[in-house]
Amino acid sequence: MSRRLLRQSAFKIIFSFHFNDDDIEEIFKEISEEPNIFLIQEEDEHIPFNELNEKEKKFFYDLVKGTLENVEKIDDMIKSNLKSWTMDRIAKVDLTILRMAIYELLYSEDVPYSVAINEAIELGKVFGTDDSGSFINGVLGKVQREIDKSGE
Repeated sequence: MSRRLLRQSAFKIIFSFHFNDDDIEEIFKEISEEPNIFLIQEEDEHIPFNELNEKEKKFFYDLVKGTLENVEKIDDMIKSNLKSWTMDRIAKVDLTILRMAIYELLYSEDVPYSVAINEAIELGKVFGTDDSGSFINGVLGKVQREIDKSGE
């Protein structure tokens, strides 16, 4: 299973979480126990979540939970790296992708910055608008420079 597909599924969970405000632990329990929940889709192939290996489940769980638990710090980083934008002007799709990518930049030691940024751009192309990829790239480039300067 590719991490790209896991990121796409994590995006869907995080994005919906902001509208439904569900209990994330209940969501994880439900998707782990219900054999008919298909989070991962590749073309016409549906892969049940409970068929993922432990490493894939951990990556998915850490990305979703870590993004949601660190959203305040992540949002502060986004705000400080916006030029002529405010948080409420950012499309919810782009905001969700930025949050996930910044989580990976800050907390995922096994994901190189270039991979996290590229994956975020690709998510923007799939789920966002024609301008999402370049917007996401610009913000994440500034965030990466900020992280490099501060040594986080």
